[in-house]
Amino acid sequence: MHTLRSGDATIAYDIDGDGDPLLLIMGLGADRRMWMLQLPVLTQHFRCITFDNRGIGDSTAPEGPFTMEQMAADALAVLDEAQVERAHVLAISMGGAPMHPQWYYNLKAHPECELGDEKFLASEITDPDEYARVYGLAEQVYAGWSDYRLKTDPIGRRIPVFRLKPR
Repeated sequence: MHTLRSGDATIAYDIDGDGDPLLLIMGLGADRRMWMLQLPVLTQHFRCITFDNRGIGDSTAPEGPFTMEQMAADALAVLDEAQVERAHVLAISMGGAPMHPQWYYNLKAHPECELGDEKFLASEITDPDEYARVYGLAEQVYAGWSDYRLKTDPIGRRIPVFRLKPR
């Protein structure tokens, strides 16, 4: 575990694996250890950077409410400390708020991507039945997605899901 100062908080982070940088941002309320089931696969293809949001896990909790701007600045501080100018980003829930889109690759805007030496074309799943099937599989890996769906379906919000096809 490494730490750094970001404003009034100490942020804990880890780096593991080789390849293009991949910043993994967990949603509010869970720490970087929530990525433990995905890391064995991801670290084979990426230099994975995980961190605890301020007030979570091994990061400190300064007084007062936290803003999205502060939390985005924390993510940028981790990238700066890791000497990363641009990274792929995998985020869950609040962690996916696009505060600084210039430093991540957007699968919708840039659908041609690579995992290690393999090339893929990303396409968003828009068919309602296929979306429900794939989202159901994701819920088996991360139970928090069920809670997210219960809270956001009534307001028409959803997590985008992409399929990667070899090219």
